[in-house]
Amino acid sequence: MFFFRANQRVELERHGMRQVLLPTTTEMANYVTSMYDYFEIRHILGAEIGPRRLDKIPDDEWYAANQSPLELGMSNRGEYERKRVAVSGKLPPRTAWKALENQFPALRGRDTLRLAIINGFGVGIGDTLVGLTAWRSARERLIGAGFRDFETEMWVRPAALGNARDACELVGTIDRINVLPMPVKHFQECDAFWDLSGLIDRPNVNKRATVDFFLELMGIDPTGVQRAEKRNHITLPLPVITEVVDGLHEITRRYIIVNPKSGDLRRDMPLDVFRNLCQRLVNMTDCDVATLVPMPKVHDRQVDLSPISGKGFKYRCALVKRARAVVTVDSSLYHIADAFDVPTVVIFANISPKLRIPYYPSMEGMPLPGLEDSVPSTDAGQDQKIEVTEMLRRWSRLNADSVVEHLMDLMSAI
Repeated sequence: MFFFRANQRVELERHGMRQVLLPTTTEMANYVTSMYDYFEIRHILGAEIGPRRLDKIPDDEWYAANQSPLELGMSNRGEYERKRVAVSGKLPPRTAWKALENQFPALRGRDTLRLAIINGFGVGIGDTLVGLTAWRSARERLIGAGFRDFETEMWVRPAALGNARDACELVGTIDRINVLPMPVKHFQECDAFWDLSGLIDRPNVNKRATVDFFLELMGIDPTGVQRAEKRNHITLPLPVITEVVDGLHEITRRYIIVNPKSGDLRRDMPLDVFRNLCQRLVNMTDCDVATLVPMPKVHDRQVDLSPISGKGFKYRCALVKRARAVVTVDSSLYHIADAFDVPTVVIFANISPKLRIPYYPSMEGMPLPGLEDSVPSTDAGQDQKIEVTEMLRRWSRLNADSVVEHLMDLMSAI
């Protein structure tokens, strides 16, 4: 988390959103934000203007001179210094873990609690869904400890606003979503906060299952949370379900979703693999193969549901809910499928299935051949170095028959 001072009025256009930062008349910070949000603002302003208009205030200096809300869960103080150590190639120091329940006594005696989650749960909608699952456990502990009247706001980067709104609308439990940077005055009016900035730099980001990682950051021992409570919950509005059912009536009766796109070339499914899987699925089942994004036509029984899914996240969820099964690359789609117990095979190109789906009973994870011999499941930096050509080589070795067989077994069991 970064405290900074705006020395002059700053006007920004970020991700289709206009923002204005007002100057302060004091020597102390008047805004707080995540580290990467601060870097983005400085980058937009440029190397010459940025340093003149914005001054970073060291954490220790700000906390020594100001009254702060209670930081809950795993502390993120010294984030910038840890990042500098990591960039130098050294192992950054770990921050102390604090059990959430042990922090409750400091919050007693307040009529209404104002809680803030800074940086949300990252930018992607999949991580946001899983993060909200972890938040549900934290929320239940607050209620169980006797805190009945509390409000929770989530502060996110502009790039994450759309995904945060989509996920929170269907999951609930978050009262407000605001856009970083947060005015320091507002920050000080909070009773407590979680600082989830710099997620990709945390020591356990690729050493824990994602939900366990978020639970740990929020101050909850993952081993004390039941497996069933580590699954995703999504509630769809009945009018959306009805509209999707009516829209499907003239397109397809039964379908299996095949999702080849993730937004990352290293994880995207090549067209020849997509064609091969579609052919095998229509041969083995009485289902059509459906895509939620436009794809080249590779089979007569292929249906394009992108006109429906393109209406928004809740429509995409409704289409997954109605599917007989799903085959997907590593994307947000399998988190949605888990919420509706849809049989799913997930093909992982550059991370171990154990870190993504260990608590999803209707799901099978298949690592691409060669993934077992690589290190990206525990080293995010190394993961970035894997070239697209190497990923294509791994995809060429995928056993499509094995994918279909695993899917048939899941469909029979559920």
